[in-house]
Amino acid sequence: MKGSRTAEEKIKYWKTEVEAYGKSGLNQREYCRQKGISYWSFNPWKRKLENKSNKPQEIPPSLISSQSPQNKQIELILEDGIKISIPDSFSEETLRNILNILGVKR
Repeated sequence: MKGSRTAEEKIKYWKTEVEAYGKSGLNQREYCRQKGISYWSFNPWKRKLENKSNKPQEIPPSLISSQSPQNKQIELILEDGIKISIPDSFSEETLRNILNILGVKR
């Protein structure tokens, strides 16, 4: 990659190259050789972009509301539209497990 580019331009450039590599059917060294890219630059960017896309994303609750006293339940609505209704008698451990599976961090 030649010249001085912004961080956003670098990410966009390497993301395009990593996606093209994935479609090429070549191994990393051969792809880099054919494209004239340094393997030692390509490989860390590939790992970085793959790790970034595989990390669980924090999904903070966007709304927490309490139902009427006779229902005694709480409803969580997460950013991506997932709704979780929790009755008063619900196990805290089970809720933790569900939130963990969804990738919600405290």
